[in-house]
Amino acid sequence: MGPDVTFDEPPEPRERTVRSERVQTPEHYPYLLSPQYWEKHHLLYTGIIGTWILIVAASIPMFVEMVANAPVWWAVGLLSIIALSLPVFWMFGLYNIFVTFIGFFCGKNPSRRDYREVKDTPVAIVYPTFNDFSPMHLDESRQQDHEHTYTYIVDDSTDPDIIAEIDAYAAAREGVTVIRREGREGFKAGGLNHALEHVIDEPYFALMDADEVLPDDFVSETLMLFTDSDIGFVQANHDYNRGTATRFGKALGIGVDVHWDIYQPLRNKYGFVMLLGHGALIRSDVWKEIGGFPHLVSEDLAFSTRAREFGYRGVFAPNVTCLEDFPVNYDAFRTRHKKWTGGSIEYITKELPRFLKSEEPSLVEKLDVLIPTLQLPLTAVFMAYLLAVGALELTTGTVVPVGVASPWFLTVVTIVTLLSPVYCYIIALWKRPLKLLHFVATSTTVYCSVAVLAVAHGIKILTPLEKAEFLTTPKTEGAMINWRQYWPTVAMGVVVMGIAADSGLLIGAAALTWLIAPLLAVYNRESPLGTVARVASLIPLVVMLTGIAWGTAMVLGLDPRLSLALQ
Repeated sequence: MGPDVTFDEPPEPRERTVRSERVQTPEHYPYLLSPQYWEKHHLLYTGIIGTWILIVAASIPMFVEMVANAPVWWAVGLLSIIALSLPVFWMFGLYNIFVTFIGFFCGKNPSRRDYREVKDTPVAIVYPTFNDFSPMHLDESRQQDHEHTYTYIVDDSTDPDIIAEIDAYAAAREGVTVIRREGREGFKAGGLNHALEHVIDEPYFALMDADEVLPDDFVSETLMLFTDSDIGFVQANHDYNRGTATRFGKALGIGVDVHWDIYQPLRNKYGFVMLLGHGALIRSDVWKEIGGFPHLVSEDLAFSTRAREFGYRGVFAPNVTCLEDFPVNYDAFRTRHKKWTGGSIEYITKELPRFLKSEEPSLVEKLDVLIPTLQLPLTAVFMAYLLAVGALELTTGTVVPVGVASPWFLTVVTIVTLLSPVYCYIIALWKRPLKLLHFVATSTTVYCSVAVLAVAHGIKILTPLEKAEFLTTPKTEGAMINWRQYWPTVAMGVVVMGIAADSGLLIGAAALTWLIAPLLAVYNRESPLGTVARVASLIPLVVMLTGIAWGTAMVLGLDPRLSLALQ
């Protein structure tokens, strides 16, 4: 029987003498100059924020001129949207640029202890599932070289066939315990809390996903990284599982490898190490002290920030690599993206404010939670920008003015930041140019195509119409495709394409991804329609690059019009 824990309200963080001994902070000390706010190395965010301030400062006169020269009264509002949107794009673009180039030099493994100190430590392998049990993945993950490991299946399934399969699996193997509860309150977090409160009593537990494979040295390697008393969890690296990937997964899965290798290791030194919900080893006493996993869809991020409020931190292990399945098809990808969007907004509204107010995390850590967390919800800003640019020219016949002082400046900065998400893939895949082009083209279409879904779902989450829900990503191809789910995306594509006929290729590229979204549902099929889908997924990038080239030509004086729409 595990510890007695309740989860209604998180406990207050305890007084930590460790920090007060390490950093003396008088009450009158200026907030931003307080030493604990700069415990993490500040090179990354000093570079991002400093560069952004310089760019925005240089752009203010041009923005003022844009609004002042509005041809009609309603254009003032449209130009204001454009002027306010661009600095947001630049901020996230600079984030990607700095993380990419600093990240390539931050692959150093963290320090570790002697394995003999931890070889007798009991560890629980916790496998939560909701109608998506995979005996193959669990069998592979249980083959640990650490002797004292015990497996717990936390089963919230409702499908009788899945329940029977799990019972048969546990009965046929030693050291496997099945844990069930009444209802699904709290989703994954609720199931984990119930299991840890009532059954699991090992001092450490390894958290995995239903479609994940832990390497055989996962437990032994991550245990050795608990070198300090303030380390609450160790998050492992991930690659996509090539052995189970569909055609859709093979086209996009390389992005998982590159993202984990570039965006995560540098956080040990330059940012905030997040618990990413799977492939992690967690201290049970830390789980108990902070009050368990918060009952949120993004319970992993919420656990990370609450642990930090209590003085604990995470460590990222770049040398311990798990395998995760990429969504089996486009419908599964949309489901996962919908869950991420709802989870992000729920976290931002319910959990982020308390983390930002906490005195324990450094300023750098707060920024490293704030900026990445805002990226998904701010898809709405991107859509507002596209619509404002198109509507301005459609209603006034005027291309967006950028001023006469240095019109090239805004265009160059916008192009550089617009392309920033692909820089890490260019650096990682430059030796395989065909693979690089295919991946960038396909991923551009797939990720842009879910923008309408993300915005629509985000608006619902912010109203009483809908609550964030922990959606299980489908693990198999569905026999039937729900075509009706695509009508809002296609409708938006039609509207924006009408605007794009007058406003430029960049807007047209975005609209095109929304128009072909239903085709992506048959990407895996060996049929003429499947072939059309795979070819169509490459077209928006061609249109986008043509638009960027056109906009560059304008700046060089090869076209009389100058436009922020990058026509």
